[in-house]
Parts: sequence; C-alpha cells; structure tokens
Amino acid sequence: MLLINPKSVAFADSPLPGVRSIIIDRKTDILAEEWTDAGPHQVFCDATKLRTIVRIVQQLDIGDAANLTVAPLPGVQDQLTFQASINNAPRGCNVSMVACVVSVITEIPPSAGFASGGGAGPAARAAVRTITLQAISPDGTADPVQTTPI
Repeated sequence: MLLINPKSVAFADSPLPGVRSIIIDRKTDILAEEWTDAGPHQVFCDATKLRTIVRIVQQLDIGDAANLTVAPLPGVQDQLTFQASINNAPRGCNVSMVACVVSVITEIPPSAGFASGGGAGPAARAAVRTITLQAISPDGTADPVQTTPI
C-alpha cells in the first residue's frame, strides 16, 4: 500500500514533519508449500508467518529547524498514527499500529549541492529520511494495521 502525503503523522506521540509517503508492505519469510508426483507444479502454498513492514519517507528542509527533528532510534517500540485519504479527499481514515523501529536512514541527494557549494533552490536543499518499522500484532492473530473511518 502506498500512501502519498499522509496527514498528522506521529510516532510515540511526537509529530513527524515533512512526510511525503508511507509504504506498507506485507511479506512472509516462511511458506508452507506442497507438490505432488503428478507434475512439476506446486499444488498448495500458504503464507504461515506474516511480516508487516512500514516505511516512512520524510523530506527534511535543511534550512528549516522544525524539520530537523531527532528521529526515533532502532529498537524503539511505540504507537504510529496518521490520517490517510485518497487524492487528499476530505474524508479518509485514521491509521494506527504499534511498531518497532528497524532502521533510520538519511540521505542527501546530489541535487542538494553540498559538494559543489550550492544548490538549485530551496527544494534542492532537502535531505530524505526513511524510517523503517515493523508493525506488531496485539495478539498474533489480529492485523497490526488498524483503520477507522474519519
């Protein structure tokens, strides 16, 4: 799931400014698979263990101190909340989950111009921070991503 420009993004009750997208991926590391002697094709497959990976992509304006917030540290587990809507519609849903920070990576694109001593304007003077988390189910059976209509 790709969410562009979500509103009111917060982790551990701290706002995360400049969020441009949130990506929620589902994957499995363990498959239950079966084949028969009748042919080479698989006859059964089930994802028995699921992992929900969330990536928050922030654009941090280097010239704005409000955007240079301290990122959460890997290993921190807390509540992630945000509002999502399709095409910035007035109605959407509140999304929440308990999640554990897996990594925080900040990159400065070449267009920022730090090596050459300048940039191509305010948009070029931005860093991109990606916070990767794993969502955690409250009981192992419930979906860790909870949505409620606004």
